[in-house]
Amino acid sequence: MEQRSEVNKHKGLTQQFLAFITKYSTQEQRYEDKLKMKLQRQYKIINPNATQAELSSLGDRRGGANLFALQLGQDQNARYALQDAKAQHEEIIQLEKNILELAQIFEQMSELVNRQGELVDNIELHVDESREQATRANKELKTAVVSARKSRKRKWWLIGCCTILFIVLMIIITIYVILPLVKKTKQETQSLSN
Repeated sequence: MEQRSEVNKHKGLTQQFLAFITKYSTQEQRYEDKLKMKLQRQYKIINPNATQAELSSLGDRRGGANLFALQLGQDQNARYALQDAKAQHEEIIQLEKNILELAQIFEQMSELVNRQGELVDNIELHVDESREQATRANKELKTAVVSARKSRKRKWWLIGCCTILFIVLMIIITIYVILPLVKKTKQETQSLSN
């Protein structure tokens, strides 16, 4: 039962984690869109005659930043802005990779838990069967103890009856066999003495 609750907790946590990843992906997309718009604004400041194609190419994760760097020229402030944007962009890409790896690990864990769930169910079934067998064995032991007591009681009754029967037989034999012999022997001795 404890293992089943652990599995259920894990499933709940996995679902919460997947919901978190989905929420993170949405927020990441929003951030990338904002970053793209920021890059486009900065590019328009540097190159006011920029075409829509040039602005769209800034959305490319790597190519846009390189194009932006070529167009900047000598302006020092624009270079710093470009470096900051590149650093943020690379951090976002690395964070996205890490989140994807983490999501894959959680999917693998979920799959392992599902596989282990079958084993847990099997173990739980065996535990239930063992419990039932132990209960039956306990009942059979109680029945055996009662039967053994009855058997001992019967044995003592039988021994008592046999003893009484033996005594009665000894008395009968004494009365009908030994006493007549003793009387006969007495009479014979009396007749011989006479």
